[in-house]
Amino acid sequence: MSSLIRALPPTDPIDNASEASPLDASGPLTIEGLTKLLTWGLKRDLSDLILTPEQPPWYRRHGVFLPAGRRSITAAETNRLLIDMSLSEAAAAIVASGQDLDFSFEIGPRGDKKRFRCNATAISLGRSTGVTLALRAIPGRPPALAELNLEPGLLEALFPMDGLVLVTGVMGSGKSTLLAAALRSLAETGGRHITTFEAPVEFDLTDPNGLKGPVEQTEIPNHLPFFHLAPRNAARRAADVVLLGETRDRETLGSLIEAAGMGVTAYATAHTRGVAETPTRLINLFEPKERPVMAAELLSVTKLIVQQRLLPQKGGGRLAVREYLSLNAPTRQELQKLPLNELEGALGALLESQGQTLLKSALTAFKQGLLTLETVAPLAREKGVKI
Repeated sequence: MSSLIRALPPTDPIDNASEASPLDASGPLTIEGLTKLLTWGLKRDLSDLILTPEQPPWYRRHGVFLPAGRRSITAAETNRLLIDMSLSEAAAAIVASGQDLDFSFEIGPRGDKKRFRCNATAISLGRSTGVTLALRAIPGRPPALAELNLEPGLLEALFPMDGLVLVTGVMGSGKSTLLAAALRSLAETGGRHITTFEAPVEFDLTDPNGLKGPVEQTEIPNHLPFFHLAPRNAARRAADVVLLGETRDRETLGSLIEAAGMGVTAYATAHTRGVAETPTRLINLFEPKERPVMAAELLSVTKLIVQQRLLPQKGGGRLAVREYLSLNAPTRQELQKLPLNELEGALGALLESQGQTLLKSALTAFKQGLLTLETVAPLAREKGVKI
């Protein structure tokens, strides 16, 4: 989650909120107080809540951070919240040792629960160490694919019978939402066994009212210790479709490539800023002597690469813009013959001629009146295009 805190416009202080923050009327921030604060924030379209010692809480609304109270919270409060939210007395010690911690948190009664993906990380507080908590709101059920307004070409390529689909983007770009919607569509179509491996589990894909085939969700590390064990585990469970929440190391990528080459449809996310650079960035996870072989194997199984960003939408909210490139068998074979230093350029050329660039997606939305020129112009400059 972004740690960037934008300057607040003078017309948008919390004084203008119809209901004051519950933080301002309470004592130390406990689990009960956090529940009230999150409920208050969700009424204001909260997407993220940042709890950092010696600062007020900050909540993100439509991409902009706003204060969620007047007083600063303390290191003791975030430490206690970490233990109570994660249900682990050892959590604070784990984070203090230099490991960040991912977990999920729920509020609300059964049948109307609100879920949050949480991260705890140690930070410097002068001469001492504190814990910052980042909470991201997660809808209980993923949206229907039709709600995401996917381009016809992307929709057609999103469901290969085997091979690898990579969805890339920075944190908070909607990668998980796109993949969850795709898996919901597969689950409601039926006939295939779906397994997911996530840290933590985000969307609930197991609603029995919509299922027409088996779906299981596994949380790393609570149910399985490491991501790189997931593809082998899925194969033993006779899975047809595998979602891997994040491709973060060479062991995970290697096992994912192996699974995709054995007839499984594999979906995974990666943190890259463009389609063309994605294979090279992933290949660089390996040692130099391994890269040529792994590049050939990765390209042999990759069927689709999608990159997504969320931009401020005209009139409020955010809009997803996407670039994507579908790779057929002849194209994959030609790419495998290239030296590694030519791969990104070749993919960039294919993206322009056969796929959709991010700028093209943004310009289309601009022409439809969904994005402003001020929003599209930085993306054009980034790509070296004048508009």
